[in-house]
Amino acid sequence: MSSRQPAQQIDQQQLVHLSRVLTRHHVLRAREWDHRSPLLQGRMRLHELQPGLFLRLADVRDLYDLTSESELNPGLKIAVLLRGRAEVAFGHRRLQLHGGGSPSAVMVALDRAAPFRRWGHRCGYERSLTMTLSPSWLQDRLGLARASQALHNRHLDRAFWQPSPFILSALEQLFDGLEAQPTPAWRLQLEGLALALLGEALASIGSPLASRHLAPVTRPSRLQRLWQLVASGEVDALTQRQLAERLGMSVSQLQRRFHDEVGESLGSYLRRRRLESARHALMHEGISVEEAAARAGYTSAANFATAFKRAFGMTPSHCAKQRGGSARPGHSE
Repeated sequence: MSSRQPAQQIDQQQLVHLSRVLTRHHVLRAREWDHRSPLLQGRMRLHELQPGLFLRLADVRDLYDLTSESELNPGLKIAVLLRGRAEVAFGHRRLQLHGGGSPSAVMVALDRAAPFRRWGHRCGYERSLTMTLSPSWLQDRLGLARASQALHNRHLDRAFWQPSPFILSALEQLFDGLEAQPTPAWRLQLEGLALALLGEALASIGSPLASRHLAPVTRPSRLQRLWQLVASGEVDALTQRQLAERLGMSVSQLQRRFHDEVGESLGSYLRRRRLESARHALMHEGISVEEAAARAGYTSAANFATAFKRAFGMTPSHCAKQRGGSARPGHSE
């Protein structure tokens, strides 16, 4: 969050209020939370730009290990994570979105109400935009009887893409003025940007709604396909060589292009991502240190413990004990 903006506190009532038109049966759970203290710090806004077209802007930091559960209303969802990390599930389909060098975006089709879950982590940060298109808006504006007709005619269909630099720059500028009182001109700009984002998304994912005149400006690049693998979670099960083969590149080409775009080596990025996954599992799933090491790609628990402490400033066992008990007995570092 920008240091220029005052830090606001968002409590349970405010959080549920901001979600009321998009979700039902909202349940919030957080360890050590007294049900009165604020849950988030930052800024969150919800705008209905047209009847049935909603845009939610969030620039927040979690104050607890917060799990949010609700039931999403039917419609088409578009989520863009500009900074930080988000871990969510639509129905039974779990996914992670990452911001930073190449922010990821996803479109999800809900033909009927579906469970939704978000896992927040204490001190975790998220700057995101979520667009919701209601069934009535989809019918009136796009002639769709079901949200899934925008994808492949299946409930909970999803598609990933990488937004263009133009869209990303415009979205970042939105957050710069998030504190100001919305003016009619600002709302018109926001509406135009929302529609541009929708058009780009439909073209980039190859939606049936995209005519030949709305084809993607450029064919998805190999690095764009890499970020699709990252967003879907498939990258966690692949070596760099397997990744390169999937993308039709040599390992050295992939490493060079990744570093040029992101400013971090591919190996470092993958190690950090897998360590974060292992840390989450230790804190929330109660797995052993050896299991966490395997999840992070380490065959040696000792080497894993060394890398873990270097990354997070604590040992894996201390992490597990600090966040809800201890690692399963009988396992050491």
